Amino acid sequence: MRQEDRRMWMDCKVIPTETAAAQHHLLVADLALKVRLTEGERKTRPIIHWGNLKGEKIMMFRDKVNSMTSMQLGDDANRMWETMATTITTVANETLGVTTGKSSGHKESWWWNEDVHTKIKDKQQSFRDLLRCTDEEERLRVREIYKKAKREAKKAVT
Repeated sequence: MRQEDRRMWMDCKVIPTETAAAQHHLLVADLALKVRLTEGERKTRPIIHWGNLKGEKIMMFRDKVNSMTSMQLGDDANRMWETMATTITTVANETLGVTTGKSSGHKESWWWNEDVHTKIKDKQQSFRDLLRCTDEEERLRVREIYKKAKREAKKAVT
């Protein structure tokens, strides 16, 4: 096993009387495997929209946090920290909103302007038309339209 994987071994023993081949013996081991999150579980965690903390929402957020906190000086620092953290997250959930946790399609297209968006939509529509086309002559014509739309979309993105 790899050196990093040896910490998984809990108990290991060799049974000397059982031989599988001339130089091999039966090995019995207990392993402790960690359960890792799958991709789907990672993506479903909701996230607070901290970017919405602008304008009048700042005042609402501050007022709600001030009204919900009542700390006393004699409290334990850890307890004060936990109460403040839970207060801030609950107020943020109420005022700012939370994502559904599911990822959206395009991650780097947020900076595109309307012109780029329209060119991309035109390219996608012409590609759909190309896929639907069955006649050979019309297919050549639609392919040229798609190539032109593809070039324009690439220029608009750059």
